[in-house]
Amino acid sequence: MPWFSAVDLAGDIRHRRVSCVEVMGAYLDRIGALNPRVNAVVALREPEVLMREAAARDEQLARGERLGWLHGFPFAVKDLAAADGLLWTEGSPIYARRVADVDDLFVRRIRDAGAIIVGKTNVPEFGLGSQTYNRVYGPTATPYDTGRTAGGSSGGAAAALALRLLPVADGSDYLGSLRNPAAFCNVLGFRPSVGRVPAAGFVAHPSTVGPMGRTVDDVAALLEVLAGPDDSAPLGSAASTPPTRPATGVRIAWVGDLGGHLATEPGLLDVCRRALRVFEELGCLVEEAVPDYPPERIWQTMLTWRWWGMLKRHDLYADPLTRAELKPEVVWELENGLRLSALDVARAEVARAEWYDAARRFLDTYDFVVAPSTQVFPFPLTTHWPGRDRRSSHGQLPPLDGDGGALDDDGNARARHAGRLRRPGAAGRRAARRPARRRRRGAAAGQGLRGARPLGPRPPATRRPMTRVGGRRGAPAGSGPGGASVGRRGGASAARPSAPRRTPDPPRA
Repeated sequence: MPWFSAVDLAGDIRHRRVSCVEVMGAYLDRIGALNPRVNAVVALREPEVLMREAAARDEQLARGERLGWLHGFPFAVKDLAAADGLLWTEGSPIYARRVADVDDLFVRRIRDAGAIIVGKTNVPEFGLGSQTYNRVYGPTATPYDTGRTAGGSSGGAAAALALRLLPVADGSDYLGSLRNPAAFCNVLGFRPSVGRVPAAGFVAHPSTVGPMGRTVDDVAALLEVLAGPDDSAPLGSAASTPPTRPATGVRIAWVGDLGGHLATEPGLLDVCRRALRVFEELGCLVEEAVPDYPPERIWQTMLTWRWWGMLKRHDLYADPLTRAELKPEVVWELENGLRLSALDVARAEVARAEWYDAARRFLDTYDFVVAPSTQVFPFPLTTHWPGRDRRSSHGQLPPLDGDGGALDDDGNARARHAGRLRRPGAAGRRAARRPARRRRRGAAAGQGLRGARPLGPRPPATRRPMTRVGGRRGAPAGSGPGGASVGRRGGASAARPSAPRRTPDPPRA
């Protein structure tokens, strides 16, 4: 059985308790047995070649040459990224035969740390969607119910981790793609702050690469490999030591469905509220609150940013031959991008800065923000994106624009894909996903922990930058019948509030 903990595996390889050849053989056997049931790992390289590369890693260890924490690890790169010598399709039939001739920066770092690239992990076309399906490789299922989606866009990575087909995995996240699949597959995903994992370019688009794993320690160790400045990335930021403090007295804001604004599947919020008790038992103070900023403006701002970013693929739209190969959601994004004016983009830039400032003020009061990782449970593989059948806790569809427009059957529903909670990504904040420890229909659900400021003394607040949500509906976990309690203290303490140290295995696929 491949190792649950990648940290343990790294120690076993380092101390030569197991050979890299044995590790590679064990993972390839597991991929061969279980991957066909979920379709997580794609473009798998020839086993004979991989075993030779594993033997070379063993020879390096025999000479005292350990490349890094990933030495001898089988690793599959998300298929949105270039890995030299491997297929690089981005889930599009247009690129079904494209082979990369260079490594993306973070892929080079993974190789330099000793990993052996075995293949790719599946993605939706160009990463658009919380449903990992495409016409090159097909759909990816969650191991908890193989008739339902693994989420997206890092669905292949999440499903592979859940079945222990890989020790750790990379993902990427524009506004939920590391956290939504982690929730659907009951693993951990971490979206770093923009710039922590460097990428080329002078515009701080919300997309960022981040680590995924089965334990917190695994995710942290992979982040250390991925993070750090590079001369090729002008917006990269230096790595920092994670702050620690006792959990007692840590203030947590539970934002739920933003006061009824977001549509959620019945039962999902209840699962997450029950999971809040974990934080209370650690001694955290949990309170329901939302930032003081119009949610509909965040949504419209991020649509503008995404439409603008999609214009890098304009050439595929301009050519009738390649346009015919694009899925309708990609065409919709591009056509909206072509309608943008320079003034639209400038206004979106101002609005994003305003939202960032509102989030910063909110985190002057709270150390962490907790929200559902998704708004729905895993849905059938045959459903490309949830539509009008999702309702908010108030029983109506949520407004998506300043005029109170609702989720429709074409544009807005399609753009939202699985409607994941996107706000921290819009602010460039780091965010993690933890299991909610409760499942419905055999499918995992989870919570997202939204980026805390450094855990030092809290600066004095001139005002409370939030809207309190009172009454029994939405009362914090552990509150009395009237919902008056805003949290309670417990006797336990921890180094920091975090996801559980390990996640449960899925049922056999």
